[in-house]
Amino acid sequence: MHDNNVHFITFNYDTSLDHHLYRTLHQIELLHGDDVDKFLVGRIVHMYGSVRLAPVQNVVPMNIDFQNHVADQGQLNVNWGHCKASLDMIYDAAANLKVIDPHNKGENEADIVRAKDLIRDAEVVYFLGFGFDQNNCRRLGLDCFVKKGYRKASCRFIYQFP
Repeated sequence: MHDNNVHFITFNYDTSLDHHLYRTLHQIELLHGDDVDKFLVGRIVHMYGSVRLAPVQNVVPMNIDFQNHVADQGQLNVNWGHCKASLDMIYDAAANLKVIDPHNKGENEADIVRAKDLIRDAEVVYFLGFGFDQNNCRRLGLDCFVKKGYRKASCRFIYQFP
């Protein structure tokens, strides 16, 4: 299992890929849980950060209920402390995201370099749901795809290096 050199590069902020790989691989009886955990370390690169830094198995579900935190006739109800705790959880989840400004997305240099290296060293690269945005292609060293007009490519595109 550890000899498999598969890696995932995602531009999504959520950790659903991490979660589903973790759960699915842990359900395969032939695989030992410790081997799955070791295998998943460093396999997924979140180009622009993610809502969670913790490993999937350590995730504590967020229980945020704003319905009980609304202002009543201009007065905050007595649950303000719980509301603040909920807002703090949301803030912490968002603290690792690099959003909107195309200039500051380069601040995540370590992950960008790692993704470029993974693509460069790969025998086969599968693009799934990749929009070929010029900035993303440039960051990954895939300028050739923009020049060749792949910006409007279909949802699945496979490129095999010569």
